Amino acid sequence: MTLLAWGSLGLFWLLLAGASISDLRSLSISNTIVLATLGAAIALWLVRPEAGVWWQHLASFALTLGIGFGLFSAGWMGGADAKLAAAAAILFDLQELVWFAVATALAGGILTLLLLGLRRLMPGQRQRWLGLAAGKSIPYGVAIAAGAGIVSAMLIVL
Repeated sequence: MTLLAWGSLGLFWLLLAGASISDLRSLSISNTIVLATLGAAIALWLVRPEAGVWWQHLASFALTLGIGFGLFSAGWMGGADAKLAAAAAILFDLQELVWFAVATALAGGILTLLLLGLRRLMPGQRQRWLGLAAGKSIPYGVAIAAGAGIVSAMLIVL
């Protein structure tokens, strides 16, 4: 793997971490982080050793954005989460998108169980970290970032 690919992967992971921290802290992710994640994902896609055909990556982006905004319209997902998922999804072809969806769903389940426990154990953190506050929504950007990070590692590093 080239130095450019490693750098792109590192930047992608840093942006995912930033989105996670932001979502845990304030239950929001800035458009700047989402757009930077999209840019890093595109750069990583272009330097990947075995990237799929271009239309599959664009289809992954469009499909994820459409499903995400459907979930947002139903009130099941935040708008920033939908945008972050689509930004990350452009890195994956359609087959890899299935892995991303599965990894994100598993990470979301683990995150939900973890937060249910932490919200009971850490009542003092409620003011500083909205994601830990009882009665607040689950910061699903954390699960999206985990899913994208895991699948990108599988594709690029392994």
